Amino acid sequence: MTTRLPIVALSALLLAITTGCTSAYKNAGVCKQKMIATYPDSEPPLSFDRTGVAHKGSRVVVEATYGATVKSLETKPVKNGEIKTVKATRVKLPAAVECTFRGETLDTFRWLAPEKFARVYDAVPEGGQE
Repeated sequence: MTTRLPIVALSALLLAITTGCTSAYKNAGVCKQKMIATYPDSEPPLSFDRTGVAHKGSRVVVEATYGATVKSLETKPVKNGEIKTVKATRVKLPAAVECTFRGETLDTFRWLAPEKFARVYDAVPEGGQE
């Protein structure tokens, strides 16, 4: 009889600990899927770098990069003047989203980068108009 109480208490503690961890992982997955769903097909593919999760998954930030071509004008001196050439360079640009949750329910979603998405997707509650 006296051993039953510690076993029940330990089981309850173990359940409480794993429930908090599980919601953090689930919330990170939900946020990443929302990022994928709102990322336009016309843009270069995303390469996911890292996912940051706050206490019990209440806030999640998913960071990624995507490739873009940057063109620059180069001027080279020659004997009779200058030659201007266009140089194309491939760079990785950042992309990031932030999600907030109430338990396991998505509360808000917004793009942090790139700026062109951040202006479109303000922090909007999921029950509201997007």
